[in-house]
Amino acid sequence: MRFFDPESWYWLYDIPQWRLSLLFIGVFVGFYWIGSILVRPILRQFVKYTAGSNDIVGYVLSCFCVFYGLLLGLIAVTAYQNVSEAGANVTREAAALSALYEDVSRYPEPHAQNLKWA
Repeated sequence: MRFFDPESWYWLYDIPQWRLSLLFIGVFVGFYWIGSILVRPILRQFVKYTAGSNDIVGYVLSCFCVFYGLLLGLIAVTAYQNVSEAGANVTREAAALSALYEDVSRYPEPHAQNLKWA
């Protein structure tokens, strides 16, 4: 399918971040508002005749909080892994540059100085 192809989403990288964040905020808030306007009358009829509707709301809210907590935990772990991976990449590149600098310093003097400055 074309929708699930990762290459079809590369246009998102061309949009500035502030516009993309406004787009996401607008889409999600708009989706919520439309959903609450369309679904509220149906739920109001359902909840009106149900005893203990506050209990249902409490259960739904607690489930939402659990899922939100799991999501935050997974995002924190992913962010930590990304930072660790970036640190490992920087360490590897610094070691490679250090080895290259040492190798270049073994060359004869006019060439070594030119390569060190380049």
